[in-house]
Amino acid sequence: MIMGESVSSSSSNSSLTTDIAQAQTTTVLDTTVPNPLTPPPVGSSSSALPAAPQDQVFDLRSFAGKLVRGLFNTVSITADYDNTVGVYRIEDDQGTVIDPTNGRSYAPGSEGYSLAAVRRSQADGITFSARAGDVPVELQGGAVYAPYLVANNTVESVLQGTGANVYFNFTAANADGFDHFRTTEDGKIAVEDLFNGGDQDFNDAIVSATFEAPTIDLPTAPEDQVLDLRSQGGKAVRLLINSQSITADYENTVGLYRIEDALGTVIDPSTGTSYKPGDDGYGLAIVRRSQADGVTFSARAGDVDATLDGGNVYATYLIADATVDDVTSGRGANVYSNFVAANADGFDHFIGSGTTAAGSTGFSIEDLFGGGDLDFNDAIVTITFESAEPA
Repeated sequence: MIMGESVSSSSSNSSLTTDIAQAQTTTVLDTTVPNPLTPPPVGSSSSALPAAPQDQVFDLRSFAGKLVRGLFNTVSITADYDNTVGVYRIEDDQGTVIDPTNGRSYAPGSEGYSLAAVRRSQADGITFSARAGDVPVELQGGAVYAPYLVANNTVESVLQGTGANVYFNFTAANADGFDHFRTTEDGKIAVEDLFNGGDQDFNDAIVSATFEAPTIDLPTAPEDQVLDLRSQGGKAVRLLINSQSITADYENTVGLYRIEDALGTVIDPSTGTSYKPGDDGYGLAIVRRSQADGVTFSARAGDVDATLDGGNVYATYLIADATVDDVTSGRGANVYSNFVAANADGFDHFIGSGTTAAGSTGFSIEDLFGGGDLDFNDAIVTITFESAEPA
């Protein structure tokens, strides 16, 4: 489950809400799509929203490449059940979900759909109690998320195969064939938790959500150790990097990785999970991120040409006397970030030189655990901004 900071639930030009023009009044949703789409690659959602429950999904495709903060508000009015609510990423307008544990795709109604959806919500969605009230959340932009409810039970019961009833806004996925989801006139999602509809009061869980694209304020301490390319949005920025190692006995690896906010949050591109400095797995996530859309190079490389996507902020890291392969294969290499909280020794291994009027920046790095000899010349890196071309 990915949690984040609370944000205002008031709407604005940058907000995305679940508001709709009118209430849905049909008893059973028609999820038939005239021209079904071929499921797209993992990590991307189709360009079409579901034909019937389109007002019951959360469309974050306009925030591609960003970590989107949101606020769910959920209440349970009369339910005797202790229900669990969740959202999971779907891949197309039919509600196809990819099980993150085996990579297989499941359509609503297929055996294994409920388990796959719950596993997906655990990987890069969210689950919470229907009585929770306000629930802050962080989701990866560029995808569409659908809701579900576990009736009077927990996600653990679903994962353990104890036979809990799981209801979706895609009616074909429900064992009773009943449409358990409605949309209210003020844009909230209302859920009925009883098998076959029960009393059909649709107030057993009522959920609303507000999302906004985060703005990145530069970190207050290591602001001279990050690469701020936000002014070059939509452009490919060419960099000339000069990297030297003056006295180090180590064969160090240096890299740049994209961060999502001032805390240094990074999204692991292989799982979609977000990590903050200090979280278990942060070092692996930043190395994977640098391989996806950053850059890595030897501390002794000399001149290095690189291109990065504008519109983002990049932080720096060093792998001490090891390689990217050592980190990704779990061989225990020390990874140091310019965000001190990420470093196992709690030491600040980076000194920044600031950005010059000529458009260059640089930093010096100490590669020894705990600071060692404190010479800060084990990797000295200078970066010059060469050009920005349309992406």
